[in-house]
Amino acid sequence: GKVKDTKFLDLLADAVYSTFETDLSAFAEAFKLVEKLPYADLAQTFPRTFHILRLMLEAAKDPVAVSMSRDALETGFGVDFACYAVMAAPELEPYALKGLERHYAEAKRAAEVAAAGRYAVIKGPVTAIAAEDHIPPGPLWNALQDLGIITAAEPALVVVKDRRNPGAYTLWRPDRHANAIDFRRLQGPEVIFKHASGFLAVVKAESAEAVARYALAQLHA
Repeated sequence: GKVKDTKFLDLLADAVYSTFETDLSAFAEAFKLVEKLPYADLAQTFPRTFHILRLMLEAAKDPVAVSMSRDALETGFGVDFACYAVMAAPELEPYALKGLERHYAEAKRAAEVAAAGRYAVIKGPVTAIAAEDHIPPGPLWNALQDLGIITAAEPALVVVKDRRNPGAYTLWRPDRHANAIDFRRLQGPEVIFKHASGFLAVVKAESAEAVARYALAQLHA
């Protein structure tokens, strides 16, 4: 596609060809960028939802220790080219900040929905979470764990409004519960789409709760 802001590309090229050198501990300055995010404090209340953001905030104090932690090893977190680029070409900072804001915007909305209680919990053979919002289901699942509403070990599915199909809802389940929840079993004219792996489906209905009850009834009939 077209790049309207060519200055960004110029700065990126400057970083690529830079001879900038420093020690690893100095990269704390690069990670301090995330402290400027308007919702950085959410990483404390929602540590699972903003897992990488939390690590970045910790790395702003000690990037070496954090990069060698178990959390970092499990997520692949560490000092990377983005950190180097911001240090080598400081004018890249506003671009990086804007990118981070966009990246975490969806997780922020999911956390807000969870904090405001704009969801329903429907108990059955598995737990169903239903929300009348256009939000990503994964972050909502994480946010509800952060608030102690559900646990990661508890088989659960999440229902949210589908972005592409008016009047339809997306059903999602985490990979860890693949044995308990398989959306390929859903049947009927209401079902618009079923992913080949069974982790996601799109169903038409009047509400998110209606979809959740429909799925619970079919999955464990």
